[in-house]
Amino acid sequence: MTLAEALGLDGGVVAAVGAGGKKSLLLALARELPGRVAWTATAHTAPPPRAAGIRMQVAATETLIALAVAVQGEGTFGFAQPSDKPGRLAGLAPADVDRLHTAGGFDTTLVKADGARISPSSTRCGAFST
Repeated sequence: MTLAEALGLDGGVVAAVGAGGKKSLLLALARELPGRVAWTATAHTAPPPRAAGIRMQVAATETLIALAVAVQGEGTFGFAQPSDKPGRLAGLAPADVDRLHTAGGFDTTLVKADGARISPSSTRCGAFST
């Protein structure tokens, strides 16, 4: 049984919240999920390691939405905004995560979420607390 199967994931927007382990959980899911997968955040985050194979796009929100439409094929595509914090990327607003998911036609969008800014009751959002 895969991690995604154990968690009952079948696509949509999946947010991980809580203290510790969010990025590790989402990177593990990104490795095993089929189809088109988006990886993003709603809070500042370190970029995923190159070994994760996530094709990162870093730009302002509207450019990221356009890039989500433009990227082709299957695999995991990352989306974040530039940050003024060294070595960090800025996240998207929760409403923009849903826009990104829909515009890009992603099967699953994985979100490293800040619990204060996104809730499990968000549209098509399953949250896993770590």
